[in-house]
Amino acid sequence: REIITPCKNRQDPPTSYYTGYACATCKDLSIYETHDHVDFDTPEWLVFPADATLDKSAPDIVANIYKEAKRVQTASPNAFAVLIRRALEALCDDRGATKGNLQTRLESLASKGEIPPVLAEITSVLRTLGNSGAHNTEQKVVAPMTWKIDKFFRTLVEYVYVAPALLKDYRKSLTKKLNTGYSK
Repeated sequence: REIITPCKNRQDPPTSYYTGYACATCKDLSIYETHDHVDFDTPEWLVFPADATLDKSAPDIVANIYKEAKRVQTASPNAFAVLIRRALEALCDDRGATKGNLQTRLESLASKGEIPPVLAEITSVLRTLGNSGAHNTEQKVVAPMTWKIDKFFRTLVEYVYVAPALLKDYRKSLTKKLNTGYSK
């Protein structure tokens, strides 16, 4: 185990990173972060590989499929892409997309304004890569592709679930503060 302490920004709490841990699932390197005010033997946050959980605002079905996908991301990039495609289907179910194939369902979400044009393109890429992972074609999903797949999917979740939940919480907090005489 190695402890790496980067330069300290005056405004940030002192932070240390621990390496030398092996992931129990994939046996790859894990890097944890802790702050100096915490016992060094108890790292606080997993920094790498990225956390396999989605924000609590995402429905359980979407979050559970994503968590399953993250378990196979490195070991089976094709399976990862297929599971992300399945998570897209769960997202469509949750958002009330019209019936039909996944492409039609994603297009219906875009036409209803659930997702903007750029994210509609992202969902098309995710769907296509999921198809490549599922079918015996020359196009295979390889590990570096999964990094973008993951980033694209998390961006979609941020837009559809996280941002609206944050806004709702902010509005509730603001209303509460205004009702209690808070002036700023």
